Amino acid sequence: MKKKVNIILLVVVVILWGVVIYRYVEHYFLADPLPVSTYTDNANYAKYVIKKRDTFTPKQTKRDPFLGNIGLPSKTRVSFSTIPKRIIAKDNAFPKKRDIVFFPVIRYYGFIKAAEQKDEVILMSVDGKFVRLKLRQDLNGLSVVQYKKDSVEVSFKKERKWFVQVTR
Repeated sequence: MKKKVNIILLVVVVILWGVVIYRYVEHYFLADPLPVSTYTDNANYAKYVIKKRDTFTPKQTKRDPFLGNIGLPSKTRVSFSTIPKRIIAKDNAFPKKRDIVFFPVIRYYGFIKAAEQKDEVILMSVDGKFVRLKLRQDLNGLSVVQYKKDSVEVSFKKERKWFVQVTR
């Protein structure tokens, strides 16, 4: 029984491969070449009409097709009669903007006291530049208010911050 099934399957495979090879090689053995048509008459082209493309403008949709009504801004009506006139008239009714102070990048390394001097020199890095300052000495608006063994308080444009000593 197995021999018969194997023989039938082998015949089917040979027939399939024969069809594939015949289709691949067929065009090499054609007897008649394909006729090549030459157009000498331009009048034949005149009967073909070239149509213009159909253009359209899409409608404005009121809802997002993916989010539905979630992503749409809600329509709120503002009634100008509900706003008191005195608030509109005053310019100082709104709080003034406060300037934002950006502290420079500071790293505190410690302090040094020489035997001959009574003031200590504080060693720190300000925006990547090594600086030696004394207590309450000004450097472009930056000054040291107080210091300790492991930290320093720095004042910059009316704001104060504490910085801890860098350990390596």
